[in-house]
Amino acid sequence: MRERDYDVIIIGAGLGGLLTAAQFLRRGQRVVVVERLAHPGGRFTAKTFHGAQVSTGAVHMLPFGSNGELAGMLRALGVPHRVHDAEVFASFHVRGRQYICRSLLQLLGVLGPRQFAQLLRLGSEMLLYRPQAAERALSYRDWLERRISRAHSPELYAYFERICHFALSVDLADVAYPEIVETTKNMLRYGAPGIVDGGCAAVTGELERRVRADGGALLMQHDVVRICAADGQVTGVQVRDKVAGGDALLRAPLVVSNIGPAATHRLRPLLRWIRLARGERWTRLLTSLPVVNAGGVSAAA
Repeated sequence: MRERDYDVIIIGAGLGGLLTAAQFLRRGQRVVVVERLAHPGGRFTAKTFHGAQVSTGAVHMLPFGSNGELAGMLRALGVPHRVHDAEVFASFHVRGRQYICRSLLQLLGVLGPRQFAQLLRLGSEMLLYRPQAAERALSYRDWLERRISRAHSPELYAYFERICHFALSVDLADVAYPEIVETTKNMLRYGAPGIVDGGCAAVTGELERRVRADGGALLMQHDVVRICAADGQVTGVQVRDKVAGGDALLRAPLVVSNIGPAATHRLRPLLRWIRLARGERWTRLLTSLPVVNAGGVSAAA
């Protein structure tokens, strides 16, 4: 079995994986990114179909536009991009009429006085008060339905439902109330999303070029067979070439996963993984480099 040594191994070449690679390369680390597909980008890229770009999952937007954390990270890394910030707060089709709102106040015309007053009351409760102990375990639907009902406030209920779908791509019942509070605060802090020139594929394409230019290795069409460890220490990963066949052992003291908790746990038993991820060194890395938890579960030796 072939063996190679690195400082950092990143599983998954999605947006989080590429950003993580670029950050570590900037710090002079030897980095390899392992991706099972033939192209990088994951859900934050696009394919061309009959002359049109079709997203692989994410919409062609940067969260919070040019004011958001993603845009700030791209600027810090020197990744070329151009963001067109939204000029419209929201657009609604209600009772057969289209409403284009450029400010929160214009929601008055969409909701009417009674439901707009309810919106202000709910917004104040969310933004001015910390979630109480009894509220922390509630889904957003449970929290909301203790205050309003779909039957008596249909437009307002639909407003919260659509915001949840757009911002998090989940239903009201699938997200915790405290998470919605933080998301709402971020929306007000940073602003609306923006459209990036060339779509999301342009962003991941530029990130890929930056990673390669800075000396990072991208192993495309490689499966991660397992995460290796010895004596309670992460030692690397075993990968398999899906095209040529054959396995290789990639050694590194740090493995970062960008493929989600479930897929990561299949590569390493859950209890073992949690014990590794709670080590003192992991805490220091997380404090000094937040991007290390790149949309999945990470572990350090």
